[in-house]
Amino acid sequence: MKLEQYGLSPADIKVQLTTIINNTNKTVTMPGPLTWSVVILTTQEELDWLAQFAQDEGVRKAVAGVVFCVDYLALRKTCPDNQEFYCTDLVGLLTGTVSTAQLAQAAAKVAAESGWHVSFIPGIIYRLTALQVKLELPPLVLPVALMVLGANDLKMTAKSGYCQIHWGKYDEQNLDLSGARSWWRKQADAWQYGRAARYLALNQLRKALTNFGLTTVARMPIQIQSDAMPPDEKTKMALLQIARKFPRPFFSWQRLRLAWVRFNLATGRLFEAERVVRQLLATEPKAPDALATLGILLWLQGKLQQALGTMAKAQKYAPQEGFICYLMGEMYHEQGLLNQAEDLLLQSLELNREDVNCWLALAKVVEESRGPQAALVVFEQARSVVSPNASLLNKEGLCHSELGQDDKALACYQQALMLRPSDPSILANQGLILGRQGKIEAALKCYDQALKTNPNDIYLLNNKGFCLGKLERYAEALRCYEQALLGQEEDDASLLHNKATCLTKLGRHKEALACYDQVLQYNPTDTATLNNRGLCLLNLGRVRDALECYSMAIQLEPTNAVLWGNKGASLFKQGRYEEALVSYEKALELAPHELAYYSGKGMCLDYLGRGEEAVVCYNRALRLA
Repeated sequence: MKLEQYGLSPADIKVQLTTIINNTNKTVTMPGPLTWSVVILTTQEELDWLAQFAQDEGVRKAVAGVVFCVDYLALRKTCPDNQEFYCTDLVGLLTGTVSTAQLAQAAAKVAAESGWHVSFIPGIIYRLTALQVKLELPPLVLPVALMVLGANDLKMTAKSGYCQIHWGKYDEQNLDLSGARSWWRKQADAWQYGRAARYLALNQLRKALTNFGLTTVARMPIQIQSDAMPPDEKTKMALLQIARKFPRPFFSWQRLRLAWVRFNLATGRLFEAERVVRQLLATEPKAPDALATLGILLWLQGKLQQALGTMAKAQKYAPQEGFICYLMGEMYHEQGLLNQAEDLLLQSLELNREDVNCWLALAKVVEESRGPQAALVVFEQARSVVSPNASLLNKEGLCHSELGQDDKALACYQQALMLRPSDPSILANQGLILGRQGKIEAALKCYDQALKTNPNDIYLLNNKGFCLGKLERYAEALRCYEQALLGQEEDDASLLHNKATCLTKLGRHKEALACYDQVLQYNPTDTATLNNRGLCLLNLGRVRDALECYSMAIQLEPTNAVLWGNKGASLFKQGRYEEALVSYEKALELAPHELAYYSGKGMCLDYLGRGEEAVVCYNRALRLA
């Protein structure tokens, strides 16, 4: 369908397309940061390439190809160091992919209602490398959906407010960093939720994707930062450290200016702070403390290249000050330039071998570039020059944990707790290892002790609930999950799922069903939730609804034996023995040593009058028992 049939000019087309993309979010609501971008291809050269990519000659006649991307670049640029950037882990990636695909569908619907001829090109996830190269996408921007719009040629440029729109290729200038910063401020007290569940899933997901040749940009830490502080507080500490390293006379006008910068920053007046420090530099352009201060302010604004240039000037005028090298290393790390970050951090340590923060930063960079085994070498080097330090021991324990060296990890945590006995992050990490080893009571004591310091910590409450569930203390576990959910502005799906499991164990199936329904609002394709919802429906006598659940889940995951077995049980309850038999046989193909499926198959055969075959199944079930 050509839009020229509607009498629209190229300018009208440009306005309509931009409006469609920008207003799509009004039709879709979902939790979390809606991080997405679109790259719009409009030139004939771009469309010719797209036609070859899609293996569809009709694309050459289209007006535009719209590539929808999972875009975490703005969040990564503004993520405070002391908060977990969970969007870069695999769970965040998969969640973002689903959300962005939903947004793409919503955009397609709006476009179709506006008269565009819309079609999607399937399966681009398996060829995303070609799109990444063609569009020159940064590492944290991944194409996940591609739709083609049929209309006139479109050769305009535009920027947007909500969605980041890029024409031809990805343009970082279009990033809305202010929106990303607002999201981080909102999440400042809620960023730890669901971490235990995500960590357990993460290792399995990473292994699975590695088999397909896919790797992740960053790994999710499993610990709570032991020296975590709000971003403004951490920046204030950095500025105070600069003031100590470059002392000025007490009755100095420039000293007062720098103090005024710190005050403005503490009160959220970032641009006023920058204005004041630039006034200082107008009179002292080579002052390393003023240059380093300006570099930090630019860093906070996400202007990393300008920040690095300013820091390089500060280092030029103070070549023996390792702290400036450390800050530059952190900036390069934030950009994903790990080799440059490592070089600067090593340079900083040559000037100050006892800088614990620099050792921690170096270990983090080395782990991301070469893995946890290489990071352990860094911790060993640090131990030879730094007195025993709880933060170093805690992070060293995490590396051992990542490598599956649980006993070594526990040894690190125990040493760290001798230095900081009540540190909730160390206690939490120790509890995680103990739980993994099956020492549930010991793990529970760790979480109880940690909760004395942080009684409303969502991560700790979630893990305590998990331990109580393992001990079959479901009423106490339920209270933990309910308390954790009270601390959420928006309900967390993993906590709701855990709450529903406890309600099911307590026989409160109607309440559990309501929880599972909430979980499915966040993730309607979660087969585990669909399976558990089906069990609740069975217990409530709603067999037909349960069967619908299992059928839907099987469409999403046809190789899941549990789903086939539960579908067989539902069909059996309806008296549909032939169909139930087929389901049980399918379950046995996938799990040939499962007692319950032989028993179910035997019952179906029994009710169908095939007694001899039923006996064979019953005997097989008895042997397995």
